Amino acid sequence: MDQAIELIKLCEDWCKDTTDAADRDLRGCFEKYLSLLGWEAPKSFESAFLDVSGFVEAPDGISLVVYFTVSDALLPPSKLLGLGLDFCDSTRWRVEEAREHHFDYALITDLYRSYLYDVETDELLLSSDTPSIFLIEIYDEITKECVDEGSLREIRRNPRSTVAKQLRHWRSRWSTSIEQQAGGSDEIAATLIDRLFVLRFLAERELERKGGSGLHNRIRALGDQARSPAPGGTGKELERLFNGLFSARRMALYAPAPELKPILENDDLLAPMLGEFALISKVKFTIPALLESFNFGEAAEKARVRLVPGGDGRREDLIANQTLDAIDDFQLEIDVLEEGYRAIGFWLGKLTALYHRLAREAEAADVPELGPGGRMPRAIRDMHRHSVESGLRIFYNSPRQFRTARLMLYLYTIKAYSDSGEAFAHFPKVELAFKQRPVLLDSEKRWIAQPSAGDTSRGRNVV
Repeated sequence: MDQAIELIKLCEDWCKDTTDAADRDLRGCFEKYLSLLGWEAPKSFESAFLDVSGFVEAPDGISLVVYFTVSDALLPPSKLLGLGLDFCDSTRWRVEEAREHHFDYALITDLYRSYLYDVETDELLLSSDTPSIFLIEIYDEITKECVDEGSLREIRRNPRSTVAKQLRHWRSRWSTSIEQQAGGSDEIAATLIDRLFVLRFLAERELERKGGSGLHNRIRALGDQARSPAPGGTGKELERLFNGLFSARRMALYAPAPELKPILENDDLLAPMLGEFALISKVKFTIPALLESFNFGEAAEKARVRLVPGGDGRREDLIANQTLDAIDDFQLEIDVLEEGYRAIGFWLGKLTALYHRLAREAEAADVPELGPGGRMPRAIRDMHRHSVESGLRIFYNSPRQFRTARLMLYLYTIKAYSDSGEAFAHFPKVELAFKQRPVLLDSEKRWIAQPSAGDTSRGRNVV
């Protein structure tokens, strides 16, 4: 504990010293700081920053890079988290450099404020606004003794509910700004933010699959421009990116929308918004976190976010009995009102699994090609496209249900392509899957007319 107290005194004395940084022994202070954590002789690496930096390694190969910032000010972590962000400019750039050097964890500190990141997952693990908070929150996790015992791996990650709450706060804050500063409606704000969320999800998926992504690089360049001293034209660049996704990939979500024009032309609003957007961790752009971010408002809508799809014997039987010659006409109905949003991904997966099964059976039995012109059914030739455009019918009962369900179908479809390794030249026409819910669905009418004995699915499951 004596070393911990001495470390806090070192930090406080450094921060109180008004001498110009160039006249102080930065390297000596840095090495003393690490030695009080139990680390001796940190290794150097080539860094683009003027910081004093180095890295240390545990016996199991886990590496921790430490940046002692002298050229950039660090924002108070509490302020950053209050905005729903994970990085400031200074930490974002350094974590990216740490990733290029394949470090596992990064501690970024000016000896007053400190941030600890998992470099691979992009997560802000721990932070402190002051040296005394550092002693409570971070110290025990980064001493050599603790790191050697695996402390960094055992740091508790933020639960999904916390991650989603931060993302929801960011979205709500900027939705309000769009409405107040640009005169946009809640629906217009939601459309713009949905576009950004799908864009980021798509870029991260492409990055994982290809090991490099032109789309990811464009988003990063857009964020750099937005945060630069001259952010003019940021909105036009974003509009070009949207138009490209529509023209090249046929993603209808990005179709030209006149109602978005005033916002895209308002750089005073858009530049700070996009600047912040680039400072949100990729851990927030996963399907579970994005869906959980809609867990607000009326109790019934919150339940639709949380509702876990269960087995439906009638649907399962229908799926099991499908044949190759009739598969193009088979359709599953999903009632968002009763089944919730997770049902979309659940039954989309069941549908594509059915297509794969029929394709394997046809190949094993050497079935001749069917359909017009002797071709295999469309469900087999283009599984992901057919499942979205023809295999699903998703009923919604309100504009919010439609927006949330549409966003989730985009995400699930991108994931399906990514997981299969298939590229898409033109994205499926997602909007074809949706239909305003009538008072009674056809499946409900059939059930009312011919209820089966012991049927417990009334008012819940549809086929």
